[in-house]
Amino acid sequence: MPTPSEQGPLNNLLPEIYPIIAAQLPLYATPSTLLSLALTNRHISETALPLVYSRLILKNEADALLVLQKLEDDPLFGKVVRELHVMSDLSLETRIQSPPSDVVRRVADVISKGYLPFIHTLGLHLSNGWYYDDRNNYEPVKGFGQLGQEFWSQIKKKCPRLRALILDGFTDDLDEPWLEDSGLLQVLGITSFSIYVAGGTLQPSATMAFWERHPSIEYLNIASSRIRGGDCWFTSAPADLLPKLRHLRVHWNDALLLAPILGRVLSLSIHESINAQIPYLLRTLCSKGLPNLRSLDIGQAPSSSNKNKSIEGSLWYEDKKGVFQRATNKASRTVFDNFMHSIVRAAPNLEEIGFHGASFPLPNFVSIAGDLNGFIHLKHIYYEEHYFGDSGIIPLFNQRDIFASQARDLFEHVPGIISITNVATLHRPYMAARITRGEDGQVVTMEVGNGYGMKIGYDDEPFPGVPYDAT
Repeated sequence: MPTPSEQGPLNNLLPEIYPIIAAQLPLYATPSTLLSLALTNRHISETALPLVYSRLILKNEADALLVLQKLEDDPLFGKVVRELHVMSDLSLETRIQSPPSDVVRRVADVISKGYLPFIHTLGLHLSNGWYYDDRNNYEPVKGFGQLGQEFWSQIKKKCPRLRALILDGFTDDLDEPWLEDSGLLQVLGITSFSIYVAGGTLQPSATMAFWERHPSIEYLNIASSRIRGGDCWFTSAPADLLPKLRHLRVHWNDALLLAPILGRVLSLSIHESINAQIPYLLRTLCSKGLPNLRSLDIGQAPSSSNKNKSIEGSLWYEDKKGVFQRATNKASRTVFDNFMHSIVRAAPNLEEIGFHGASFPLPNFVSIAGDLNGFIHLKHIYYEEHYFGDSGIIPLFNQRDIFASQARDLFEHVPGIISITNVATLHRPYMAARITRGEDGQVVTMEVGNGYGMKIGYDDEPFPGVPYDAT
């Protein structure tokens, strides 16, 4: 006789429906959600568990090494995998083995043996700082964290369906260059590309050729990397460049070059701007504004440097009347000073907005509530603020009380928003406040809990959050 759990509506769904359901989930939440679903009963488990294995998210070195060993021991297991996301250290213990058995080498071995034949997404996220040996006076670690010609040759042969690639936390130093000659830039068919490399020896001419070979790219994240010959991954932005681009994360210098094509993106993250450079970009260089933009992440810091007089856009601002002005050489500007009204005019249809790169005290947002209310679709705000007292960082439980009080105040001043998230820490989940409103728009309930960063364009992030500026 069927148990109550085997008589529910989920049991009436065709097996073909479950992959469709899974595809609608944010990537970071997919394994836990599907595992919970699988625990409902044996019937659902038979359908849901294979979907868990299809999108592997491994959050540490120990888990990664165990799963990579399973892939070698059971080749049939690898045929289920469509996405592999690994966050890992390259520990000394794995590097000193003979032969070395660090995660990067183990992934390369699994791929070369053909154990991931149907994979379409590969994400390798290496922990920050692994490339300095803390047991040897922090000398640079040599010979690790590299994916050479043989790796990319095997990718082409053994993983023909690969479309999305994330390389995070690798090194490419002048003392040990490998990236430009590795074959990475010759991989074809990529639709999603994200890379963060410490150092950087790539030439802009080589990366420009890569973009031209990839008109299919829809998602691009190069915000935190540097390349040789300047800070730009692009040399120009012809009208037909990256025609399918919808989600873009870039350094300010590249955003400046890409102004002619920004009108096609739905989400945009710009890193390391100063003063009102981002309003300058959106109001003066994007002549029609960005009416299609739904998500904007602003990496900004105020600057009063004497160098600003020769830095494009650093002294520009727009007054409340819409008149473009030029500040004095020493003037610095925050996002609370003749800034946000320009964003509203340029991108009026934002649904979420984020701020990182400096400290943005939450109470200060009340002072620009009038501007924020100009976004008729705005629902979510993300900002960066550290809580310090006279004796250092305020205890977490006190931080939550302060945050809750300040968030409620902003909710009341900006009736459209339903969530506020502080993305100050590198440790996720973040601190977030969510509310429900009554028919009159007033706050009915508020809950302070966990948040996972921006949403639009971040659906396929296995370890989500708001990008932080490299230093």
